[in-house]
Parts: sequence; structure tokens; C-alpha cells
Amino acid sequence: MKYLILFITLPIFFACKTPKNATSKKNQKSNKMTEITAKLGDITTFSDPIEIIEAKIEGNYLLLKVGYGGGCEEHSFEMIGSTEIAKSMPPIRSIKLIHNANNDMCKAYLYKDLKINISELSDRKIDGSTIILKGEQFKEKMNYTYIK
Repeated sequence: MKYLILFITLPIFFACKTPKNATSKKNQKSNKMTEITAKLGDITTFSDPIEIIEAKIEGNYLLLKVGYGGGCEEHSFEMIGSTEIAKSMPPIRSIKLIHNANNDMCKAYLYKDLKINISELSDRKIDGSTIILKGEQFKEKMNYTYIK
């Protein structure tokens, strides 16, 4: 008799604890593309951990797919280019993607698409002016040609 009651109540107990919908409202945040504008500044600025999964330049925009830990707080992003450039042909500018996790201690791994206007990172605002952008977060250097 004890076992019969156990087998009847056990499924009911687990059914009540099972979430009705596998995705909560927090997890339903869409991965809308976030647009930001790069600026010149101090590239030694602190950044929370971030992984750059994909990077490509289209026109005056750097398109990034990034991954980072979190899930409970709003995260913000900033692109900073060094004020100094290497005088090579073409010139080289160091860049850094700054990630502010706002002390988010959650463990989910999130993805975000960023569209960054990088025209400020150009050496000269002349149509066709080329500069190489590099940063330790990026797997390879990127050639950027300014388009007016």
C-alpha cells in the first residue's frame, strides 16, 4: 500500500515542479543587433571577459558576433581606438572592444551581434584612405578603407 501511494504521488510532485515553458522572460531577450560608434581613447581601459567569434568590415562598419557570460544584467559595449598610430604603410591602429557586464554573476553564455561605426578610427577622412586595425582580442588584423 505504501508503494502504491508513493508511485501515485511521485509523478504529481515532479509534474508540479516542472516549468510550464522552457524559456523564461529573461531568456527570451532577442539577439537584436546593437549599434555603437567607435571613438579614440585609452585602450588600457578595463573590460570584462568577452570572446570575439566573428569579425568583418563592411563599408564604415565593423560587424562582430561576440560571446560572453551573464544573463541577469544588461551588458554594454564600447569600441576604443588608440590615439596613436604606427606610421607604416598602411598605418596601424590598435583597437579594443570594452565589455561592461555590470557585475552580472549569472552563468549563461550569451551571444550578441554588434554593428560598430568605425569611421572615427580612420587615419584620414579621405575616401579610399586605408588603415590596419588590430587588437589582442581579434584573431587577425583587419584592413579598413574609409568610404565617404
